[in-house]
Amino acid sequence: MALIVCPKCGKSISDKAFTCTQCGYVLTAEDKIGKADLPSVICEDCGEIIPNEATICPNCGCPVAVNKLTADEKVIPQQVELTKISIPLFKKKSFWISFIVVVATVGILVFGLKAYQNKQAEKYAQTYYTNLQLASSTMLTGASEAESVGNLIHDVWYNAIYDKYDITTNIYTKGASDFNDALANLFADDSFKNRIESIEANQIKVNSQMKELKNPPEQYAEAYDELNEYYDLYTEFVNLVISPNGSLQSFTNNFNDLDAKTANAYKKINLYFD
Repeated sequence: MALIVCPKCGKSISDKAFTCTQCGYVLTAEDKIGKADLPSVICEDCGEIIPNEATICPNCGCPVAVNKLTADEKVIPQQVELTKISIPLFKKKSFWISFIVVVATVGILVFGLKAYQNKQAEKYAQTYYTNLQLASSTMLTGASEAESVGNLIHDVWYNAIYDKYDITTNIYTKGASDFNDALANLFADDSFKNRIESIEANQIKVNSQMKELKNPPEQYAEAYDELNEYYDLYTEFVNLVISPNGSLQSFTNNFNDLDAKTANAYKKINLYFD
């Protein structure tokens, strides 16, 4: 059995009753339908049940309180709102997967770059070795020609002073008043001038090759130092031949000294080659 409110007096009566026990109001079927299920408000002053639609208590006239518990109202459990839990980035699986991928990618790039640099360094070292040999052989060619030309200069000079006859030098010394005329005849000769020009061209080529060898790989640093000494002697030697000066004695001494030193320097640099 459930209680309903009499629509006339507002008293609580059974939903099974046919008339209100308080005022005698005859209840209709419409009065009972759904009334037992409608929530009612309890008056704060007299304690009587107030119809849901009423704004004042029909028993004592007290205004209906707003937001009060109804007679049939059940306590609704408080709903707990779930908030998103923030998980530290370093504890997330996705973070570590991304981290490993990045580290692996960087490692591959570094390894690839290192391999590329090593390959380039090896290629440069091979090229450098070839150029080192080429510069050495080019200097040898120039020094050999300078040696031959220098000997001819010496013979013309000597024969002109001492009036020595020689089939090779006679064309320069014959008719010359002194050694200066003989040497002038020699340097005016077209064939001899071509030989001097070839020595000068060789020197220009060697200078260019030496510029390309300024930055030696570590394994060829010592060889480059030896080549530099060879180059200095070679340069001094060919310059002496291209422009001879001093007396016959000083020229001869300088020529023989540089000739021996240049040959010895070539032998030393040649030890670095297979």
